[in-house]
Amino acid sequence: MFTSVTPQHLDTYVELEKLADTEVLVVSHPATSNLSFKSLFVNRKTRLGSTLKSDTLLVSKDGLAVSMLDVASTDSFHMTSACVPAQVVEQHYAVQQQLAQGIKPFLETDHGLNILVPAQN
Repeated sequence: MFTSVTPQHLDTYVELEKLADTEVLVVSHPATSNLSFKSLFVNRKTRLGSTLKSDTLLVSKDGLAVSMLDVASTDSFHMTSACVPAQVVEQHYAVQQQLAQGIKPFLETDHGLNILVPAQN
């Protein structure tokens, strides 16, 4: 269930962000009980013009991580209630809704999140 995670685990997202057909957003949430929380969002255009969207909530501690990929919000509350604060899950899905307009417009808002990818100047 858990997998190892290294400090370089975001390198793939940094490289994806450089692609012309891909938008990436990675944010960190406030840590609690020695747990770290990150939300990862990827929007990628297909050759047919549609957009593939992916969202991941990553929970890590001491070099180990578990993640939820594209889980409905109601299910995620049930799955994470023992280890993830409800406000982290709520914030993850609030960001997901805001990203309906795209990642770049989201970055121009006053969201108050710690953005890890794309790099902020």
